[in-house]
Amino acid sequence: MTSRETFLHACAEISAQLDGFRLLQKGQVLKKDLSDKDTVCEIRFQGSRNNGAHNITMLVHLTLSSRQFKQWAQSQSLPNGDTSGIFYANQLGYLTPRKDWRHWQLAGASLPHSVRGIVADLQQYALPLCDLFTDKAASVAYLRQHGSALNPWLDNKNLHTGLFYYAFCCGGSEAAHDFLSHHIRACGYRRRYADLYSALASGQQDASIDSDFIGADELRFAYAQGMRFDF
Repeated sequence: MTSRETFLHACAEISAQLDGFRLLQKGQVLKKDLSDKDTVCEIRFQGSRNNGAHNITMLVHLTLSSRQFKQWAQSQSLPNGDTSGIFYANQLGYLTPRKDWRHWQLAGASLPHSVRGIVADLQQYALPLCDLFTDKAASVAYLRQHGSALNPWLDNKNLHTGLFYYAFCCGGSEAAHDFLSHHIRACGYRRRYADLYSALASGQQDASIDSDFIGADELRFAYAQGMRFDF
């Protein structure tokens, strides 16, 4: 088989072991409508432009999107400008205890081993995240309690902005406040949040200019929506 045929063969082998997914783009994209009839779980298989006969690698990505969230985002002027409806995206390797950017090798004898590994990781670490968002009330309650730590191997050090806006869209200001608070406490630059918040609270003009840290726009959004924080 050519490297392309081997890659598509791996996609087919993986998809055959996952229930309920629709196959798109020759099996390179798997989509599943969750039981709430609104949320969509998508698994995407990405090849490398450098793939050849003896080196065929695959990346696996997970995205979660919501039609309700998309409609809401389109009605807003969100700082990130994203109206795709995607509220969470991650690479499969980062969902596991390894927490790495995982390239799976498909060439030669590696193919069956990698297929088994990908399926196992999807079933153990990715699909439970899909299940987490089948009920919006339950998912919002989870985000309020745990923030971005969607499983034991994820934490709140990095802000997933889509989850912040999802929490606001589906749970209101209190849910978004609690979600963002988890990140502010866990991140390594809490002082920058505190300084920006102080500027916002005092009405300083420079509080409205672009900042160079992730989360600044979300704090401005939160403040404009009446959310208040203790630093």
